[in-house]
Amino acid sequence: MKIQLIGKVIASLEPNTLDILIGAEQGLLDGGHIRRVNNQMLPSHLRIPNTKLWIYIENSEIVKTEAFEQK
Repeated sequence: MKIQLIGKVIASLEPNTLDILIGAEQGLLDGGHIRRVNNQMLPSHLRIPNTKLWIYIENSEIVKTEAFEQK
């Protein structure tokens, strides 16, 4: 089952990685969840800190990311 959540990019001090805050302020995920990912997983225009993006999760793994647009 694929789940779609809003995420926000947070800078990481580890080389070639980014921290993403997933699901903050959404339902029971009020504090969100931070996930460290390889920066190659995100297109270059989405790697800027505080950028909002859609995150698609399947079997507890991030399978896709895309630019956030209000629907």
